[in-house]
Amino acid sequence: IYLIKKNISRKESDKIIFCGDSHVEFFSRFSIRYKRNKVCSPLSMWLGPLTLIGFSQDSKLQKTVIEAATKLIDNKRRTKILFSLGSIDIRTTIGFLLCSKSISSEDEAIDLVINAFISLYESVFPKFQKEGIYKVGLMSIPPASSVKGIDHISCDPRTALKYQKENDLTIFGSQIYRARWTKKINKIFSSIAKEKGWFFLNNSNLYESITFNNRFHLDKKYSYDDHHITYSKIYQDIFNNLNIR
Repeated sequence: IYLIKKNISRKESDKIIFCGDSHVEFFSRFSIRYKRNKVCSPLSMWLGPLTLIGFSQDSKLQKTVIEAATKLIDNKRRTKILFSLGSIDIRTTIGFLLCSKSISSEDEAIDLVINAFISLYESVFPKFQKEGIYKVGLMSIPPASSVKGIDHISCDPRTALKYQKENDLTIFGSQIYRARWTKKINKIFSSIAKEKGWFFLNNSNLYESITFNNRFHLDKKYSYDDHHITYSKIYQDIFNNLNIR
């Protein structure tokens, strides 16, 4: 676990910890001033290049994260943990499973992500709360990268395996396909969370404002590396969204 920790202002209300893939590191770069003039200087726990499906199945890592989060609890304030996971499932997992013929349809791949989402809420997040964390939940998956990926429709299993083995960062599926998967999964996440009463930060409407022609893949002008959002205002808006939860 790579942990970034900042000095905490006495004016803060809840303690916010963002946990998950590389997107969380960007949250820790800002001290956000929001409602009632309070300041939020969040912490981030980067777990490395991790998929949502992978985390839902890795009991050893779950235990390690729970132990680390417990040490960060502030007894004077409520502690909330928000996970950012799913972007690598979109970028790599779904397309690879289709290319390798491990599954028969994109809906089947999406079901794997949805089942992992449900598993986290039903079996993993309650363990955090049992240790004193006030709320634990997931955020919407950020917009798909604008980088062109390998064509998952024409790609054969041998090529997919070779591509995955020879590249540290793999992208399966065009921007349009990955954007479609992202939007569909986020919609299902939000619907399930609303029905179950789960703590879920739905940022889909905010993300649409930084996507290319509303296609839900990231507009390059809002990113320095074509993968992560580097537009500071979006983080301010996300904190405002979190403040009403």
